[in-house]
Amino acid sequence: MRISNPHPRPLSSRRGKKRPVNIAIVDVGSNNIKLEIFELTDDGHSHLVFSEKFQARLGADVFLTRILRQENIEIAIAALKQIHRITQELKCRETIAIATAALRECDSGDFIERAEREAHIRVQVISGIEEARFVYNGVRAHTSLGNDNYFINDIGGGSTEILVCNDQDIHFVESLRLGTVRLREMFSSDARDLVKLIDRYVARSIEPYLADINKFHPLAGLCTGGSARALLEILRESGVTLKEELRLPSVATKDFSDLVGQLAQMSKKDLAKIKSLDEGRRDIILPGAALLLSLLKHLKLNRFMVSPNGLRDGAIADYIYKKVDKNIYLRSQTKFREAGLTSIVDKYKMDREHSRHVAELSVQLFDIFAKLHKLDDDARDLLKAAAILHDIGKFIDYSQHHKHALYLLSNMNLPGYNNDERDIIAHTARYHRKSNPKISHLEFQKLSERKREIILKLSVLLRLADSMDRGYSSSITNLSGERIDASTWQLKFNATEDTQLEKWAFNRKKEFFEKLFNTHLDLA
Repeated sequence: MRISNPHPRPLSSRRGKKRPVNIAIVDVGSNNIKLEIFELTDDGHSHLVFSEKFQARLGADVFLTRILRQENIEIAIAALKQIHRITQELKCRETIAIATAALRECDSGDFIERAEREAHIRVQVISGIEEARFVYNGVRAHTSLGNDNYFINDIGGGSTEILVCNDQDIHFVESLRLGTVRLREMFSSDARDLVKLIDRYVARSIEPYLADINKFHPLAGLCTGGSARALLEILRESGVTLKEELRLPSVATKDFSDLVGQLAQMSKKDLAKIKSLDEGRRDIILPGAALLLSLLKHLKLNRFMVSPNGLRDGAIADYIYKKVDKNIYLRSQTKFREAGLTSIVDKYKMDREHSRHVAELSVQLFDIFAKLHKLDDDARDLLKAAAILHDIGKFIDYSQHHKHALYLLSNMNLPGYNNDERDIIAHTARYHRKSNPKISHLEFQKLSERKREIILKLSVLLRLADSMDRGYSSSITNLSGERIDASTWQLKFNATEDTQLEKWAFNRKKEFFEKLFNTHLDLA
């Protein structure tokens, strides 16, 4: 599915066109706070009508101390107040504010509360994986990647999001704790030594992922973000010959390597003479350049493109997908989630066939018993994710792997899922075996009543699905259900081999289902 032109249908089916509306995107980054306002028409077309950047340096010291500097908090709050005034003047219908690495890695609750109370802007801290999803959508909304795979990277102040993808699929996605501000604070060495130190550090950070990335053979790098765009302008200013690929400027890694060597020998006065480099980026341009060069080198990529689109474009594309055609948004979200879940299955050495088969059985049960559980399709997707990941705890220890699943899933980024959805996935996976959910369980007790209700229903379905692949043989397929009378249901299935073990396990696990839904259940 291509989403290079995300304008499928009007926002409204009523006759006549609505007047365009303005939507504000606020990117609260580690170095700057950026505002972009887009005019959105009722057929889904958007164009940028206003942009502004405020240097707040929220990431200063955060990656070492995990504490925001008070003076930078005040600067950031003042910037957000100014942003609110601008959005009011330009009559923005909605302001979408997202925060990345700096606020991810500290206790940002007070700052977020002040932003809403004083600046009337609700800031949402997004995970690194969600940040990568926005970047992906931002690039694809303006550039067709076709069937070839590219290594997309977005270098920020505190993190670098990396993906291997084409127009149809995301094969790999990860958020690395590498960024311009972070690296500048970690390494305060002489500039020439800085490039070497960063290269060694990046090599260690990227090494665990090289095999996963290289098996998809990315053709070239595709860079987004302020650092990449600034480096492109420096290359142009220095007279480097640029080619074009995917209608984007393309740079040879060799030419870029020469530039990095030149930057490493420049003094502050020399950097100040570069017309295209603004003052706020001078002290972080070399860490950003060294980081990008190291990624290209270790992935053996001989060229890279630079896209003008990225995180903020992805945020407005998300808004358009949701408002114009929710199906486009859901299909895009589903592809992203499935790619990320598969990556987790492989990373934690789960049995991929068992995970997928239990997931298939789980959603079949969800559909069969829809009138009993009365949950919506969002819950169906959460059940599928929990089923795919239910054995993740075996990575630590088999005997208590259900409990380890709760710990692991509660403390990781799940691609495309928010924190509330992650809670439901983690607890559903935790209760796929052994004890049923109980209010006496401390972590379960902390959840809202609505979450507990969803987890109760999803976990009984997952327990049944897991029991029906007890021998890891995928022998039970094509489930169907029939209501025999007011208090009895019967499940039927196709079998590829003997299912005695599965029937035995099913009869042990069905008791909680029968109690929860006040019905008798048979497996024919």
